[in-house]
Amino acid sequence: MVPYCNLRRDAMWPAPDLNDAHERGVLERRIPHIWGYQEDDQLLSVATFHPLRMYLAGQKTNMAGLAGVVTALTARRRGFVKALLHHGFSHLYEQNQRADVQQDPTLGVGWCLDYPFDPRYYARYGFQSLPNGSEVFVPPERLKITTTLQTTHLQPKRVDPLGDLAAYQPLYADIHRHFVQRYAFALCRDDDMFVNWRRVADEPQAFVFGEDAYCFMETFRKNGKKVLSINDYAYKTPAGRTALFTFLANLQGHIDVINIHLPADDPLLFELGAFVSSPDTPFQARIVDVQVALASLPAPAQLEHLRVNIIDTFCTWNHGVFNIVMNPQGIAVTRTDESADVSADIRALPLLLTGVSSPHKLAHSGLVAGNIEELEPLHGLAEGVSFMPCSDYF
Repeated sequence: MVPYCNLRRDAMWPAPDLNDAHERGVLERRIPHIWGYQEDDQLLSVATFHPLRMYLAGQKTNMAGLAGVVTALTARRRGFVKALLHHGFSHLYEQNQRADVQQDPTLGVGWCLDYPFDPRYYARYGFQSLPNGSEVFVPPERLKITTTLQTTHLQPKRVDPLGDLAAYQPLYADIHRHFVQRYAFALCRDDDMFVNWRRVADEPQAFVFGEDAYCFMETFRKNGKKVLSINDYAYKTPAGRTALFTFLANLQGHIDVINIHLPADDPLLFELGAFVSSPDTPFQARIVDVQVALASLPAPAQLEHLRVNIIDTFCTWNHGVFNIVMNPQGIAVTRTDESADVSADIRALPLLLTGVSSPHKLAHSGLVAGNIEELEPLHGLAEGVSFMPCSDYF
């Protein structure tokens, strides 16, 4: 652990305090998932592949969260990160060859997510940038929502974020699950190694709105203005959404600016373009195993066959022609020597499966070619706009 901490400090990154029992414990649990490159007994580069679970098509799905990619200042531009990425992807693929995963692909890992320092750098290794909503800094009154539909009026209740956590965690978890399971790539928060409710609740203030919504927040001053940052929130019903945003809007006069991360499909975001601080928080996804990634999704339609030539020169086990069959039992993906109906760059699949881009749009971008109409059964198969709430950053 000491060489790892020294490397992070030498590379001017924050390092865990090994004298702190909690930080040391977290690092000890992460160690099995950290890959490193060593030369002459000196650790020069590391990358972590966190085993986490996310929602995809409304169901919990295994994934790897790439984080903590660090290289010593004197060892950069020598290909160490590229080598670690390939080694990590290869390891995930090899794990997917286990008999239990071959029998049930949902036990394997088909995806890797990351928050890149430079999206262009990771794009060359097959990662695709995706929408992740937008962060807005907005006067409270602009968050007021109107609806012509009747909703239950819910009063806000202040709770102690950490002191009441044991009592309220089941409620938070239920609300959060209903909120995020309609999105793609939001974490399940059932992993205690990195993303957990104690970490989320470590905020100065918290409110609940019946059994329908919650929020964790903090206030600070920036450029002479009093800012309220909503660091985590969720709602499970329209009444919960109305109560949450009404509460925030009513803080006008007490708070100058509210900072909140909104999903790309939130109607409020369509009205708040002038208050967006940045278009999107950089967020990327990569399919590390085509067969496991596709076979883990539900099959909403019947498809006798679709032969796709996947272009993936970095993860060569994905490179080649695959036959995709859909039926009520699920999706089967097998290699074939038959000619392909359509070709697709590996980076096209996250865009296609989440519905961000249609086959025709991808063709215009040069990411797919051939009989592109054949790809329609895959369009939107993951059933959700991509969204990773800021509290889930790994």
